[in-house]
Amino acid sequence: MGVAVGFCFERDMGRKAANLNARAVSRIDEPGMHAVGTVPGLDLQVLESGARSWFLRAVIGGKRRDMSLGGYPGVTLAQAWDKARKARDKIEEGVVPWSSRSCARRARARSAGRCGPKSICAKRSGPCRPLG
Repeated sequence: MGVAVGFCFERDMGRKAANLNARAVSRIDEPGMHAVGTVPGLDLQVLESGARSWFLRAVIGGKRRDMSLGGYPGVTLAQAWDKARKARDKIEEGVVPWSSRSCARRARARSAGRCGPKSICAKRSGPCRPLG
């Protein structure tokens, strides 16, 4: 049985975001999610406080997921494009990109001996595996 893997239908249904450059991204100050183009599903989230973060929206297993790629300006537009492309490639291969981060965190906790009854190790035992 296959698993549905794809990107947010909002991006695939003909609505193409304008490709923004670094200057245009730096001028976005209205709160909300703003598509920046180039990579489908790549958005800049602006909060009421003015804080900004990069997100990649994808549909995995029929559910929309948002993956944080880091804060702006710590992560530049070019870095966000690169991270989004790599994550998109992993999703197309059938691997959930953020599960590898949680697997790495569990492995570090296990090796450091921090696996108590309420730790991240106890919540999910067993090997990390790809989507599907």
